Amino acid sequence: MKYALSFACLLLCSLGCYSSNNSELISIQGTVDFQGSPVKEGVVQFIPAQGVKAPARTAPVVDGNYELNGRFGLMPGTYNIKIEGYEGKDVPLSDPTQTVTPRRQILPPKYNQKTEIAPVIVTLDDRSLNQDFQLN
Repeated sequence: MKYALSFACLLLCSLGCYSSNNSELISIQGTVDFQGSPVKEGVVQFIPAQGVKAPARTAPVVDGNYELNGRFGLMPGTYNIKIEGYEGKDVPLSDPTQTVTPRRQILPPKYNQKTEIAPVIVTLDDRSLNQDFQLN
């Protein structure tokens, strides 16, 4: 539940009230692997570096793939990256008899809370950018 609420807040923040000319937005897509296997479920967060005037964006990861395009693309600039990966299921509070593994973060803090991932630089020349993340 905690992760679902965090994800919802991040999604709303990434949508924001920011308006931009779509011709300035760059599509980005790629893969997310952890220890050689695709991350089945998670998010990639693109957080503008200090001084960059652009909205943050959050891309869902599904079966190791993510994508942002159209009005959800990235403005040119430098972005710090945070990646979260999950396993298990959210258990509804109204169903205490449910016997599923609770949802939990599977990636170490060096990929999210204390990210060590190199920033991604997006330029107008990119038009479409492929960025894969191979996490150990």
